[in-house]
Amino acid sequence: DFRRIKDNGLVGKFWRYLAHRGFDDVERLVRNYRLRCALTGRYKDRVIISFYREGELLGWTGRAIGKTVNAPRYLSSGEAVKTTIFNEDAVSHGGDHLIIVEGPFDALKIDFYGSRYNVRATCIFGTSMTVDQISILNECSKNFKSTHVLFDPEAIDASFGARDWLLGQHTSVSQLPEGIEDPGSMSKLQVQKYITSLKRG
Repeated sequence: DFRRIKDNGLVGKFWRYLAHRGFDDVERLVRNYRLRCALTGRYKDRVIISFYREGELLGWTGRAIGKTVNAPRYLSSGEAVKTTIFNEDAVSHGGDHLIIVEGPFDALKIDFYGSRYNVRATCIFGTSMTVDQISILNECSKNFKSTHVLFDPEAIDASFGARDWLLGQHTSVSQLPEGIEDPGSMSKLQVQKYITSLKRG
């Protein structure tokens, strides 16, 4: 039931949703992260974000593009998503700074604009990490100069709790710019300013 996201036809509404969320090159976004969409079925009217390990599909989550009634904003394929992290294959290759956020759209926003600056982002699908995720993140963080936990402002306690599970020498809790609710709502300029602040140390 999953279709490619295009800028026309019935799937055009997903393209417009992504543009509205602050992505200035939707075609590149869809291609790089293999995003799909659903017009019917259980995941109707959701952007589908898939998770891979060494190219093998582990699962996916669907993000509603409209207001949901009696349904969660995110709908996952199963518990397998908590055995991995978003963008695992790309993150495993390392870089300068690794950013750990709560949700897939938070990670998409920072990774999309950050990857060109050697900054990569991932998410743990919430504020609590499983044993599998802790293991993956500790392995990946070895390939970065620093690792930063960037949860939503109301999850500051969980941020420090997550940081305490990470073994890297240069691991810290990072904060969003004042007035920003979550990383996914940051503009391109705000993401770039945040990355600049990381590189300045």
